[in-house]
Amino acid sequence: MISQKIIVPSKIEQELFQIWDSLAKKNKTRASLFNLIVYTKQNERCDNVRKIVQSIVEKFPCRVLFITHDDQTKKNFLKTAISVLFQKEKDSDTACDSIDIGVSGSDVEKVPYLLSPHFLPDLPIYLLWPENPIESKGLFEKLKKFASRIIFDSESFESVYQFARYTLQMSKVHPSIDFADIQWIYMENWKNCIAATFYSEERLKKLQRSKTIEIHYNAAHNLSFAQNVTQALYFQGWLSSRLGWHFSKGDKKSKTLIILYNEDTTFKLIPNYNKEPKDFSKVIITTKNKEEFHFVKKEAKQEEVLIKVNTQDQCELPYTYYMGNIEMGSFLSNELTYKGTSTHFLQTLDKLNKQ
Repeated sequence: MISQKIIVPSKIEQELFQIWDSLAKKNKTRASLFNLIVYTKQNERCDNVRKIVQSIVEKFPCRVLFITHDDQTKKNFLKTAISVLFQKEKDSDTACDSIDIGVSGSDVEKVPYLLSPHFLPDLPIYLLWPENPIESKGLFEKLKKFASRIIFDSESFESVYQFARYTLQMSKVHPSIDFADIQWIYMENWKNCIAATFYSEERLKKLQRSKTIEIHYNAAHNLSFAQNVTQALYFQGWLSSRLGWHFSKGDKKSKTLIILYNEDTTFKLIPNYNKEPKDFSKVIITTKNKEEFHFVKKEAKQEEVLIKVNTQDQCELPYTYYMGNIEMGSFLSNELTYKGTSTHFLQTLDKLNKQ
């Protein structure tokens, strides 16, 4: 990234033109596939959001319009800066613009009017909003009018259930807008792992006959990840929606969440506490015929899952499923190129909304 240059709003395009004029002499190509508006509060999560944006740029060059809102002060403040983001490193031939806006107090009301002249015409506008939109209703309501796709972070809501209700309502009121969630995107590896394991009709029937499904999730948290149970709830909601199970009731014993379905299937969401927030340490599926499927993350290699399958008659040789690194850019690339809102995503939200 070329260092940020603080300038007055009226000089943004002029200064960007001068930067690109100099970069053109170094054979750097200016590219943008879409406009990306990013909103975040000025807090500990801000750096994490910037990493997500960088991972998006590495896959898809785009014009980034990054809003940092200091909502802890009433003092009016508005600062704009520009920079250039390279796809991977400074030697990359392709790069894109980044316009940063720092704002506080009543000046936040100026943001939509400041942004709109800088949208690249004829390109879609995506809105990455990793904060609770209910708490920033005024600005969110104005910015969503520009967007064709909105990416939330359910982590910022009071619970995934609140997020499910909110997003389902939003999708009904605004059918022209596509919706996605960062936490749902993080689940991609585990969904692929289950799909790869239960690949045949015979295996799928065994999964359909599940008696208990234990999800051992990491309940350790930091300032960026505070509700790690979200992904575990997502996982059971996704699996039950794909298999057509019907929710019966939920309970909590000690710290374990128990979710029962009418098909005599029970999910147990069991918290573990490791050093850093991750996703799941293991998933254990036991069928009504006492067959067991163990999915265990390797401690030394978190991108690998050891899979063991045991039946009453035999124990299959364990094998390793390679998940790969959790690269938000790779997962987001699927969402950004997916036309419409994911049907699986909406069906999972509907399942959670009924729990």
